[in-house]
Amino acid sequence: MRSVKGLKSGTGYKINEVADLCGFASQTNFGRNFQQQFGMPPAVYVAQKQSDKGK
Repeated sequence: MRSVKGLKSGTGYKINEVADLCGFASQTNFGRNFQQQFGMPPAVYVAQKQSDKGK
């Protein structure tokens, strides 16, 4: 899952594309696993990273 953070934060892939690339059967399953691992849903993580880039 750690490599997923890097994949999503710097590639322009949509969340469902990252889920598929990482072998998850669904975006929902990916989102649940991501949130368990990192304490936030993928969309929030992406928003934070984009916000950090603007600073």
